Amino acid sequence: MKKNILVFLVLSICFFACSQSEKFIESGKRKFNKNDYRGAIDDFSQSLEIDPNNADTYYNRGVAKSKLYDISGAIEDFTKSIELNPEKDDAYYNRGLIKYKTEDYRGAIDDYNKAIELKPSNAEALNNRGLAKAKNKDIRGANDDFTKAIQLNPKKADAYYNRGVNNEELIKYKDALDDYSKAIELNPNDNDAYYNRGVLKGKLNDFEGAIADYTKTIEINPKDSEAYKYRGVLKIILHQKESGCLDLNKAGELGSKTANDLIKQFCK
Repeated sequence: MKKNILVFLVLSICFFACSQSEKFIESGKRKFNKNDYRGAIDDFSQSLEIDPNNADTYYNRGVAKSKLYDISGAIEDFTKSIELNPEKDDAYYNRGLIKYKTEDYRGAIDDYNKAIELKPSNAEALNNRGLAKAKNKDIRGANDDFTKAIQLNPKKADAYYNRGVNNEELIKYKDALDDYSKAIELNPNDNDAYYNRGVLKGKLNDFEGAIADYTKTIEINPKDSEAYKYRGVLKIILHQKESGCLDLNKAGELGSKTANDLIKQFCK
């Protein structure tokens, strides 16, 4: 009889503690969704005091810390989450994100490798590993990852854009143009893709096409001084001096450091 009572008490205490821990977790999630990241961290921390072996709670607290740019704190929480659950692919993925942002590209690649091993269908991890490989000077390896990300998600515009940047560096201009165009097709407001395609068209002496892309870049981002500058230069080359000089003046107003030199050279 005494043994049964003891078991009942243990179970009751466990149930109460688990219930309190869950309440803190749910409260933390609600606060996180309202962008109250400090409040979320406090709730997740209280939950961990009750249940210090919950990998998901460490993960959630790590995400909240990353929102507040607590880099070391977030990495510690993701690492603890991985220690408690080595199969937690999103903890590897998010730790990789932070390592990339802090320019630890080799460490980011290692974490993305593990995230992809655990979840091969993660197109975002493949795309991000490609970015880290590119920073680590492995351009071809990066392109392989961007291509795999596209195969998994054919509508992933940023993977096309990223592959286009690499193809341009590899002097595969036709492939780069195709990638930029696909990125624009999927995301018509991608001013970077328009700008890069404009630069590449300029290299290939398609000045009219380049001007059209710079014009679209400016429509999307009217403060892009470089788009004004290069459009101005190309207009001058095409004997549209007045319009080109207006673009160079606008580029100077927006902060272009070289626009004034070009104005002195072409517009005086």
